[in-house]
Amino acid sequence: MPYKFTNNTDHQYAYDLQCMLNYISGLFSNLQLCATIPSNIKASDLQFVMPHKVYTLNIEVGCDENKNALSNAVLVGKRYIVSTCDTPVGAMELYYILDDRDEDADLQLLQSININVGPYVAATIKAFNILMLHPLVIDGNYEVCILRCGPLFLWSIWLKTADGCNDLIYPLSSIAECDKLRGGVLYTYKEFNELFYNITMDIVNTI
Repeated sequence: MPYKFTNNTDHQYAYDLQCMLNYISGLFSNLQLCATIPSNIKASDLQFVMPHKVYTLNIEVGCDENKNALSNAVLVGKRYIVSTCDTPVGAMELYYILDDRDEDADLQLLQSININVGPYVAATIKAFNILMLHPLVIDGNYEVCILRCGPLFLWSIWLKTADGCNDLIYPLSSIAECDKLRGGVLYTYKEFNELFYNITMDIVNTI
């Protein structure tokens, strides 16, 4: 496989799993289940798979003339695909208490948690399958991450490499009213940084 998911320590996965089960059990007990989870499913029937890190990119860093926004993306948490009977039904998002000192710690402690059942869940799975066979990806060795920029409604698959210079970014959808960065197109590290700079500068110039 040309890419891998986050390699959790046993300690971290056990902690994450307990947090997710506690959260899901609360939804079951309060009858707040989302429509994508069948009513006959128990919390213990769910699987939490494909763990991947989540990074946030702020618009401000895109204005840097060095055009290196990705180097300033901030790790904010992790995401697991929630499935039952091998069918994805949602994504569990865990946000950790992070700072520069504990990013690589053996155990990240939870700050908040939620379940997402929106269109990006199915879009993420579809993108994973497309990228697995993409000619620019198939011979590589990447870690799958999520890159998002809330103000631009930008949600992308970020294929990270060890050196960072050969990363690839695959937006799941185009930015509204902007033809510079298109969904379903795989961009190199340099291409993405250049385009993100142009987009953010356009925004700044209209203020």
